[in-house]
Amino acid sequence: MTPQQNTLKIAWLDECNKCKFSEYANVHTTKGRDDYLYEGDYVSCPNCDNEGCIETDMGCAYVSWEYEE
Repeated sequence: MTPQQNTLKIAWLDECNKCKFSEYANVHTTKGRDDYLYEGDYVSCPNCDNEGCIETDMGCAYVSWEYEE
C-alpha cells in the first residue's frame, strides 16, 4: 500500500525565485506536516508553477527551486 500524499500550504519557505510569490508554497509530502518537512518533498509555486524540492541542512528545511535566475 502506497502512503497517501498530502499537499500543505507552507508560508515559512523562501519566495519563488521565478515570480517572487511569497505568501506560501505548495509542498507535496507523504510524511511532512506544517512545521516539519522532509528532504525530497516536492514543492510547487501556486502562482507560476515553478517546481522544486525540499533540502535540509543541520535540521533546517529550505526549498531548492528548479528555475535558476
